Amino acid sequence: MVFDLLYHHFRPLLSERLHERRAQLAQLVEALGHPQVVLSEGVGAGREFFRQVCALGLEGVVAKRLDSRYQPGRRTRAWIKIKPPRSVHPA
Repeated sequence: MVFDLLYHHFRPLLSERLHERRAQLAQLVEALGHPQVVLSEGVGAGREFFRQVCALGLEGVVAKRLDSRYQPGRRTRAWIKIKPPRSVHPA
């Protein structure tokens, strides 16, 4: 499963927007034509997807702005991890 493309032909793509990097990655995955290499799919209906994640008891999701650039070592509001709410049960 591939998610992002940070370098291509030794050229850094960090300053390109996520949707541009993923478009290039999609072309590479298609050209490779290997059934075991799969591009992760984006989720359009994020709220419904998150409800399903919660129902399955999964850790959470990462929401990424499509116009964001990759910023190694920095936390920004462009990529946020959203965890299911934790419930507190009375003792």
